[in-house]
Amino acid sequence: FTAISPTAEVHANHNEAQNAAIRRRCSAYRRRQNLYAKTTAGLQRSLDVQRLIHNWVRPHWGLGAKTTPAMAMGFTTHPISMAELLNSRGFQALLL
Repeated sequence: FTAISPTAEVHANHNEAQNAAIRRRCSAYRRRQNLYAKTTAGLQRSLDVQRLIHNWVRPHWGLGAKTTPAMAMGFTTHPISMAELLNSRGFQALLL
């Protein structure tokens, strides 16, 4: 789910920036590495983890100081730590 305002302009460079971020953070997408995903399920798990970190853990300075996309959309009031995310009972529900 994304909350793009009707007046916001979406450019190809936004997509390229997202692709570059995935390549930097997810070893399965790097070229010339031995850490490739052996199955599509493994690749999907890797992408799910990166999506959770991107939206729930990592602050985005474009949204305001120390604000995550989940905070900007009103799902939480603070950035979630990795320990809090992995220990939550609803961790599997966040992957949907």
